[in-house]
Amino acid sequence: MVYRPTLPPDRVEDLRRWHEHAYRDLAAAGERRLDYLGLDLVVPPGVFAPTPTSDLLGRAVVAEVRSGERVLDMGTGSGVNALLAARAGASVLGVDVNPVPVEAAEANAVRNGVRATFRVSDVFAQVNGCFDLVVIDRPSAGSPHVTWRRRR
Repeated sequence: MVYRPTLPPDRVEDLRRWHEHAYRDLAAAGERRLDYLGLDLVVPPGVFAPTPTSDLLGRAVVAEVRSGERVLDMGTGSGVNALLAARAGASVLGVDVNPVPVEAAEANAVRNGVRATFRVSDVFAQVNGCFDLVVIDRPSAGSPHVTWRRRR
């Protein structure tokens, strides 16, 4: 199945330009090391680090994820939410369209002694099965957007 955007072409182009600009800024920032909600993270150039709005979702993951749940972290980036869920005992799959964040997330899992699976996937292309929770903390081109949805 080929993905076809449902947004108007001018909006798709605006988002593409924003995305390219954001990645240029990330590359210029260099590697960052940070402590985030008890995790020791290394965030390489070109990978989004947690932001102040990420903290809202990260704290919700810590508070809500239960041992034994299946969690999908869509657009995993450095693996923050996947690692928080795995630390709580969930079975976690983190996916990202870019292989650099997937490698960073895998290394961060090892660094923090948690088990999670990470893979390169264009949205759900490499995702199978059902999940109790899907976590998405996407970088935004304007106001912060954090998605939290639990399947009942």
